[in-house]
Amino acid sequence: MDAKFDRVDAKFESMKKEMDLRFDKANARFEAVHKEIKDLSDKTDAKFEKIEDKFDALNKWAVGSAIAVLIGTISVIATLLLK
Repeated sequence: MDAKFDRVDAKFESMKKEMDLRFDKANARFEAVHKEIKDLSDKTDAKFEKIEDKFDALNKWAVGSAIAVLIGTISVIATLLLK
């Protein structure tokens, strides 16, 4: 009877080791995929930051242009009124 239990225990131990190995392989695959997704996310974030910087520069240029046009218009009106 003990021999049968020993064989069953050995079989369970063998199955446990096999399952642990498979889980380790699956975990390694998930970690690799996670790393790829993180790298892609980092690259995408960097590209969006560059685009955001370009929009910020464009907004500054647009505001500066609008102010220049307003100052020019006020100057023309003031010049015409003071003539």
